[in-house]
Amino acid sequence: MPTAPPTQVIVHRIELQKTERQYLEKYIEDQQKIKIVTTASAAVVPLLQVGAVAGVAWLGLKLWAEVQALLNGPLEDIAGGMVSVVSNLNPFHDDLVQIIIDKIGRHPKERLEDFDITTPEGQEEYRQAVRKWNEDRVELTRKLKDPNEWSSFLNPFD
Repeated sequence: MPTAPPTQVIVHRIELQKTERQYLEKYIEDQQKIKIVTTASAAVVPLLQVGAVAGVAWLGLKLWAEVQALLNGPLEDIAGGMVSVVSNLNPFHDDLVQIIIDKIGRHPKERLEDFDITTPEGQEEYRQAVRKWNEDRVELTRKLKDPNEWSSFLNPFD
């Protein structure tokens, strides 16, 4: 059912006193300020988060680079110095190296002339020699780590 067109216009009017008007104007101004701050923070906070992540990543990379720069030189110097100091201070260094070579021998790669690797039998012999050398190296390492084994390991009559 269609509605009838209006026949008259009624105007309602709300009148406020001076203090009520001031309260309402202050409330409207505060609401506008809140909207502006909310809008600005919604746009600025993600930018600040991206900036913070980028800043932390940059500081991390810079710290890593500084640590690497500080450690590369001294660590290499210390490693080289320790080898020279230990080899100079240890009169048994050459003897120990000779004992190790005597116990497990040179790596098969260093004595390829002992194997005929052109034949399948020679290749298998080489693989077995490498396998045995690795097993001997593991056993030697175990003995060196255990002081109770040193006497049997360093016994020249073994």
